[in-house]
Amino acid sequence: MYLISWNIQNWPLLFQDIEFVAEKKVKRKYQIEIEQLKRSQWRRILANIPTYMMFDDHDITDDWNITREWNERVKESDYGKQIVANGLAAFWAFQTWGNDPSLYSDEFITGITQYLDKNGNPNIHTRKPFVDYLWNFYDWTFAAPTYPVTIFIDSRTQRKYDSLKGPPMLLNDEGLETISRTTYKVNYYNKGDPILIVSPTPVFGFELAEKLQKYLASKANVYKWDLETRASNKKGFIHFLRFLVTTLSPSRCIFLSGDVHYGFSVRATFELTQKTYGREKDLTATSTSLTNMIQLTSSALKTTSMSKEVIINEFLGRLSQLFSSRNSVLIGWKQ
Repeated sequence: MYLISWNIQNWPLLFQDIEFVAEKKVKRKYQIEIEQLKRSQWRRILANIPTYMMFDDHDITDDWNITREWNERVKESDYGKQIVANGLAAFWAFQTWGNDPSLYSDEFITGITQYLDKNGNPNIHTRKPFVDYLWNFYDWTFAAPTYPVTIFIDSRTQRKYDSLKGPPMLLNDEGLETISRTTYKVNYYNKGDPILIVSPTPVFGFELAEKLQKYLASKANVYKWDLETRASNKKGFIHFLRFLVTTLSPSRCIFLSGDVHYGFSVRATFELTQKTYGREKDLTATSTSLTNMIQLTSSALKTTSMSKEVIINEFLGRLSQLFSSRNSVLIGWKQ
């Protein structure tokens, strides 16, 4: 798929004659798709515009690592582990290697290329190290050379699970440390600088849609309703925002996301207040906050079912517009 998608040299010189298609309806669709391919300018566009890429679930399979149960079942299967490793190798070779080539050591490159040189016929002694190496490689997060600095975060391979079947934390402590190292490498020393964070899954979601999703998942299961939003695991959500405020401390933060098959924008504020109590009254009260966060989400409707499009756009979207002047406030405490 990657080779055919990215290199026109792998296409046939002539497309198969349309007369081989029997059904009239299918024939019409086939003709339209051939004309679209002939007019396609994506190759020229991508060759002339800087393009950065980060994986989400469909680089491997739908809802990759959605629960601990999913992760453990795949780990127990040699076939499942191989599929994940193959997907990560393809992501590296066709997408992320061009993002920042310096991230990948000679050892990493040699390990993958020597395995691929087996032409699909590796033995168990070469296959197992290849699979294990990619399953235990976590440095997929990277930065783009922009100002403000742009950090692309991996929210798939460094997850944490509170339960067997519940929604995950999208980033564990090691994942946050990876972000911290990445910002340090691009000289993001000055706390107070703005920052752009590209997160495949939105940090702040479309609240009405997420509440409906959470309700439906409670009646069925997490997997059926794709319940892997950040807000679905409040502990992980707050842990990430706390890290952002206390470790990176930007003056402004813009999140760019996709994944959800609809578009929206959100403005948010996060405040972390800490009080130390004495016997009779408060002794100290300190507050750390990030008052200017914006979430911009653009995600294709093309792969969305008609029913989902109606529910999101015509019902929840219009309902949200009626109450657009109202703020949603979430208050919590650590103890």
